Amino acid sequence: MQKGTGILLDEQTGDIEIAVKRVLNGKITGGMVIGDTTAQNQYVLLQAHTGELKHAPATGIGINGMLLDSDSLYWQTRIRQAMEKEGFRIKTLRFTGRNEISIDANY
Repeated sequence: MQKGTGILLDEQTGDIEIAVKRVLNGKITGGMVIGDTTAQNQYVLLQAHTGELKHAPATGIGINGMLLDSDSLYWQTRIRQAMEKEGFRIKTLRFTGRNEISIDANY
């Protein structure tokens, strides 16, 4: 499986996205949805605080901390470093308006 492909999370709940698949006799043959996780991984990386992800305690940006901060250069640098550390190649990163961020990045 290539980087950027994996188990998708439900956008509303954050739980694993399930789409039950059955054969004619009713047996379940599949359930978890697999797809492109690039945007999902960016979202999780932005939302998570450092130390919050048990499997990667040094990972996380904690973007909600930006709400009370006026140093946008600090946050741009922090976002860029964290995303590059996770393997993203950033094409553009900019703040587009009040509490809005535009990120164009791929693996």
